[in-house]
Amino acid sequence: MEFIDVIKNRYSCRDFSDKQVEPELLEKIVNAGGIAPVGMGSYENFYMVAIAKSETVERIRQAIIDNEGDDRTYGAQAYVLVYSDAINDNPHYKTSLQTVGCLMDHMSLAATELGVDSLYLHGCFHRLAESNSTNLDFLDVPENFQVVCALGIGYAKEAHESLGDVKSKIEYKII
Repeated sequence: MEFIDVIKNRYSCRDFSDKQVEPELLEKIVNAGGIAPVGMGSYENFYMVAIAKSETVERIRQAIIDNEGDDRTYGAQAYVLVYSDAINDNPHYKTSLQTVGCLMDHMSLAATELGVDSLYLHGCFHRLAESNSTNLDFLDVPENFQVVCALGIGYAKEAHESLGDVKSKIEYKII
């Protein structure tokens, strides 16, 4: 697939099927995040956890349902949680948020190129971590790292149409 077609085919899936994501595809998706550009080259400020074991996925999904009132993961069959230790009062906080955006974009585009659907999950994971940090403690993440967001991964129940030849949704000018 041409890169521009990958961009046009990427979308936020909000209705995943029960089909499991193949481990080799999940590995490629996570690796794509791990080679994304990182502000100031500070790769040590980030950590990722890929979760594909169905019982672990369900444990996290249930914690989110208990915290949110519904399934904000839309049935994703795997998650990649992205952590940072450059948070809140850290002088590199804003740069870390921009970096996380790069990691997420790389992973979602890699997923699309591999025929896997994805969804950027921020609020439900962020609130889960804030409301009761013990919900994610079993993942054994290095000390001082906090979850920033996650990528939900799986296969859509129904096929998604490409955007085709669409113009930018953001107004711009070239000078």
